[in-house]
Amino acid sequence: MADPVVEPTVPEPVPGPAQPKWVKGSAMGIAATVPAMIIFVISGGLVGHGDYVVARLIFPIPMLSVAMAPESISGLFALLYLVQFPIYGALLGMRTRLSLGIFAVLAVLHVFAAVASFTELAFLF
Repeated sequence: MADPVVEPTVPEPVPGPAQPKWVKGSAMGIAATVPAMIIFVISGGLVGHGDYVVARLIFPIPMLSVAMAPESISGLFALLYLVQFPIYGALLGMRTRLSLGIFAVLAVLHVFAAVASFTELAFLF
């Protein structure tokens, strides 16, 4: 009598630790930062001789922070440009019961900062 063919068993994959909810949102924010920075550079006239209108709409909080030190854009202010959208994404990615409230606060803050970036204070830059 022939021995039955025994097929090897494949173990089921063991699920890894759950990824924090903010990681996906932060990754999406990083992905949004790249085209936003390209638009920022183009809005600035590629070498700083533009009008920065679009940049003020996309990055209003960092643009307002530059008004505090109009002589130059320091490393801290440059870092604000790079982390704005990842922070937005991380906060929105949490998907807690407060996510709608967080979205509303971020939207109001962003719009308020965008409007403020067109005031006389922001034109120091």
